Amino acid sequence: YCWLFSDDDLLELNSISTIKNILQKELDLLVVNSSIHSKFFNKVLCSNILSSEKDILYKNEGEKVFLDLASYLSFIGAIVVRREFWMTRNRNIHHGSAFAHIGVLFQDPLPSNVYYLSEPIIKIRYGNSEWAPRGFKIWFQQWPNQVMVLDNLSYELRKKVANNGIE
Repeated sequence: YCWLFSDDDLLELNSISTIKNILQKELDLLVVNSSIHSKFFNKVLCSNILSSEKDILYKNEGEKVFLDLASYLSFIGAIVVRREFWMTRNRNIHHGSAFAHIGVLFQDPLPSNVYYLSEPIIKIRYGNSEWAPRGFKIWFQQWPNQVMVLDNLSYELRKKVANNGIE
């Protein structure tokens, strides 16, 4: 497994053992919840990004995973992926996009065994992002463009996720 972790975020205590226990399930993808903290981690700004309070195992529900989690998965640190699954994907076609990992994860075939861990085990540092000055371009051009190229998913689903649920 590979954890695509951000370089300026922190793990909660016992996160690695928690992850190792979950990975006994032979998953394609594990999505871990996060909390958001001030730039110096001295204040909790959001204790639970994804408000679901229970873990979810998605079995052969790739489109539901995409609908439920893709917008959150723009945060690359939330992703623990089975290396074999990742290596079977066409990774080159998404190089250069701000969200290449979304294109790699959600191409055909969609991940079949996905686990969402509701417990926030990552502390995200808010206000330290190098891309903040490009935020408009990233969220209103690059994100929708990356989502819309996933033509193995229905147009309506892609449109909903590309617009972050805004109709």
